[in-house]
Amino acid sequence: MTDVATARSLLAGLRDEPHEVAEALYLDPKWRLCGRRRFTGSRGAVAVPIRALIESGFAADARYVILAHNHPSGDPEPSTDDLAFTRRLAETLRTIDMPLADHLIVTRDAITSLRERGLL
Repeated sequence: MTDVATARSLLAGLRDEPHEVAEALYLDPKWRLCGRRRFTGSRGAVAVPIRALIESGFAADARYVILAHNHPSGDPEPSTDDLAFTRRLAETLRTIDMPLADHLIVTRDAITSLRERGLL
């Protein structure tokens, strides 16, 4: 999985969720999917415990992580909280040599890549 289009297809199911859901995709050194984990939230937010995300990454023997979450509101723009969390997560993952490859925001009509926007 070397492109956002492939990740988008794997995460398309998030667009129809009525509440916020996050999903981590774990990739091996050759960018192949080796695991995934879902985190369920409320109508307006989802908390992703960084420790749990990392534990699942180690269990999958992941080399890279792609994080995605939906915006049931339909707004594909990252919130201030989304950006702050992404920066914190990217820095934490970088220190353990399991980089954050992308953070995607999924809506019914669009998927926003923070990497493509230069925010990672």
